[in-house]
Amino acid sequence: MTSNEVRTLAKRLGIQPCHVHANQLVDLAEAKDREGYRAKLNELLDEFGAGYQGLVNGHAKRQLRMQEWDSRHNGWRSVWRER
Repeated sequence: MTSNEVRTLAKRLGIQPCHVHANQLVDLAEAKDREGYRAKLNELLDEFGAGYQGLVNGHAKRQLRMQEWDSRHNGWRSVWRER
């Protein structure tokens, strides 16, 4: 997805662009696609820098822990799953 596509989708869903990227990472993690996850992290690093990559990765990790421990979803994950 291009940056414009991400922003458009985020606006349509009512979430932040970093949450769109985090949802993409969560989808890859749920599919157990390690190489795809690493590739997406590298793409984020190249396009947005280390700070943004860390933010998105932190969002994704937190969501995965929440799902594992108590089956809850952040609001941005719920919106993504219902789209």
